[in-house]
Amino acid sequence: MAVAVAVIALGLWPSKVLAGTISISVESQYQPGLSNLVVQVQNKGDEAAQNALVAVEFMGSSAKAPVIPSLEPNLPHVANFPIDISGVVGSYPAIITVEFEDLNGYPFTSIALYQLRAPNSPLSPLRVSMQQSITIRGSGFVKAKVYNSADRPIVVNYRFLIPRELLSNDSKGTFELAPKSRETFKLHLENFSAIPGATYPVHLLLEHDEGEVHYLSPGVAIATIYGKSFIRTRMFWIILVIIFVAIGASLVWRRKVTSPETTIGE
Repeated sequence: MAVAVAVIALGLWPSKVLAGTISISVESQYQPGLSNLVVQVQNKGDEAAQNALVAVEFMGSSAKAPVIPSLEPNLPHVANFPIDISGVVGSYPAIITVEFEDLNGYPFTSIALYQLRAPNSPLSPLRVSMQQSITIRGSGFVKAKVYNSADRPIVVNYRFLIPRELLSNDSKGTFELAPKSRETFKLHLENFSAIPGATYPVHLLLEHDEGEVHYLSPGVAIATIYGKSFIRTRMFWIILVIIFVAIGASLVWRRKVTSPETTIGE
């Protein structure tokens, strides 16, 4: 099974208006005989990515491949990560993080996920459905539907995996799903340092244990980041108040000017 995701970043060239594009694609494949997770990183944009670093986290341990000084367009790089799943019962996530910079030194992050499943492992009774594409203007939410097909309640641990350019108040937690139920969640997502127009995959991981079996249920959405909407800024509301005050003052002045004079006679 191969997994492919991409982060698209627009990096400004010095003294130029147009932006170059860096589109990082990540593909991964596990080799059981060699106990290797093979990760292939390719830049499908038109600008070289600088200082690309590939790291893998699995069951609390992490490893990094040598830094790629310049990841030129359409020249794939392959890194091998030794991972032994002989003692694994069930399914566990291998979290792949790619960090890189554009030609101006602006940093970007991409996160990919690979499911490592032991032979004859049962499927999870949980299923995650997320919005395929979302737009974030300053801050927003990612909707996720979680289905429990089991006839028993399940206590779930979740992780919301996002790049370092984004923030979330819902990065991890625990909840319980009733038997044969479906629930909808809204996951907070906020722009921290992403440039407008950048696109990132975000992942929701659900994990739980039943006996000795570990279950994994993933979901993924693609988030495109834009500048914060002006109507959500403090300046917008200040200007709006000033306009209303000005209109009110104008109406009072007009009424005073156009009101008929009253003469008191004998």
